[in-house]
Amino acid sequence: MGVHNLHLAAELARRLEQVRDQAAELAASRDRVVAGQDAERRRIQRNLHDGVQQEIVALSARAGLVRQQLLRGDPAAAGGLADMQRDLASTLEDVREIAYAIHPPVLSDRGLLEAIEAQSSRVALPMAKPARMPPRRGQAREISRPG
Repeated sequence: MGVHNLHLAAELARRLEQVRDQAAELAASRDRVVAGQDAERRRIQRNLHDGVQQEIVALSARAGLVRQQLLRGDPAAAGGLADMQRDLASTLEDVREIAYAIHPPVLSDRGLLEAIEAQSSRVALPMAKPARMPPRRGQAREISRPG
């Protein structure tokens, strides 16, 4: 009986160590995910501030110039408006790309695996996917960050 209890105690200690190792791996994985999310948030903020915001400020200034041209009856105003329309379309595309990066519609429509595949097609690194994915949980749980 004493030897059996020693074996049980040793097995319990071994399994507890495994659970501790798994908990440490999980914590490290979560830290990497949170760090990645923070880096992505900073990248999006930079893109908004340095890219789209600056484009909108420039377009606003150009609109003022074109307005002055129109008031003077300057024929170049039509060309200025055409240029602004083209630049507005480009800025709109930039905003759409940022919105897509924040939450791609494919994530809601078709799930995490297809969203990852769609994003991975934009990356110049080889990626592998598992043969099967576990069934989807509800969208709110899938995209939420545990507290």
